[in-house]
Amino acid sequence: MNKTRDSEFKIAKELRRANRIKGLALLHLKDGFSNEVVHTNEHESADLLEKIVTGKEMREKLANIRTDLDAFHDLEAQALIQSGYEITAHWFETYGKQQEWKYFDREAKKEIRFDKLNKKIEKDHAETLRILDISSEVLFKFLKLYKLDRWVKFISIVMIFWMLCSFYQTILPLLGVIILVVAFLYIVFKKYLKQRSNGLLYWILKPISFIYLSCFNDLYLKKGKL
Repeated sequence: MNKTRDSEFKIAKELRRANRIKGLALLHLKDGFSNEVVHTNEHESADLLEKIVTGKEMREKLANIRTDLDAFHDLEAQALIQSGYEITAHWFETYGKQQEWKYFDREAKKEIRFDKLNKKIEKDHAETLRILDISSEVLFKFLKLYKLDRWVKFISIVMIFWMLCSFYQTILPLLGVIILVVAFLYIVFKKYLKQRSNGLLYWILKPISFIYLSCFNDLYLKKGKL
């Protein structure tokens, strides 16, 4: 994906340099706004949605959302879309010239309604920020979203403590046997494992993915539903 994006940027810049296109804008979620607020004029203040979705704190969380292409819940998707509209609109209002961007419809974003997102942010701003902050995680998003990660940490600490207490009697001999078996298998089947590494990884991750999709994915999406 990085290579594709870099190639597209390179092609666009070359077209601009060769005067094949008259205008070029490369926008990013962290660009286009000051650290304080959003675009507005002296007669009309920005509404709540603009203040929050395009605010510095919100934009940083949106820019850090994972890119592993798993399912996005409504809050993530709608906030990203709205932020993209606001950043683009701000760029055109600040730098754009109507004669150069004649195909850009400045009123297009009004055709998409973000009432549910607006109400969610207005009702619980702190919780919205918390959910989007978790969106940057790749693993254990579900646990953090439902505040179960503390219990998992507690149980893990208890198990580690129990293992340490019985380490010399039970764990140490068992651990030694496991290490010897794994080392032996690796030495004997080293070449085969390298050839089949992708296949082995697939069969290891397949049941994990199946369990997550069957049991936890819908709950994750439900938490961010608008």
